[in-house]
Amino acid sequence: SVSQTPAALSVCGVTYREDAPLIVPDLSRDNRFKDYPYVAREDGNRFYAGFPMRLACGTSIGSLCVIDRKVREAALDDAQLASMQSLTALAVRILEGRQRDARLTDYLGIASDWIWEQDDQFRFTYLSRSASDNGIRIGDFLGKSRWDAACGNGESAQFWADHRRALEAHEPFRDLRFR
Repeated sequence: SVSQTPAALSVCGVTYREDAPLIVPDLSRDNRFKDYPYVAREDGNRFYAGFPMRLACGTSIGSLCVIDRKVREAALDDAQLASMQSLTALAVRILEGRQRDARLTDYLGIASDWIWEQDDQFRFTYLSRSASDNGIRIGDFLGKSRWDAACGNGESAQFWADHRRALEAHEPFRDLRFR
């Protein structure tokens, strides 16, 4: 049984370098693939439909494929082709999202300040672990706005009113310090 194949001996290894889907009705009759270990066997793979996966920047990251041990002369119909294209695009978006999440996690891990997210009512929905590392009790903030959190920051009511107006106007702010 073949459970993993080196890219150099895989149809997917050919697919991910292509710009278009690779559809082969019978791998055993295709000179490029007939001697591959998982094709050459009597019960080997026959049908292959692979779709290259590329990041937005153009980098090839693999392929999404369907394989059958039966020959499929009819290949894929329009609905199947559209489904595979949609699944490929979805898989790429998921992988790109994971890449962005990992990058953000790296940034958060090295940030000396705490980083937060707020909802449309300016209530905290997330605080980075570095907030806790800096002595902030995260539970005192989640679900509350900065001006409603019991933090004893000592800022005036006018300061918070001005800050809220800046947030509502989507203006940048700096030097908001936790004391």
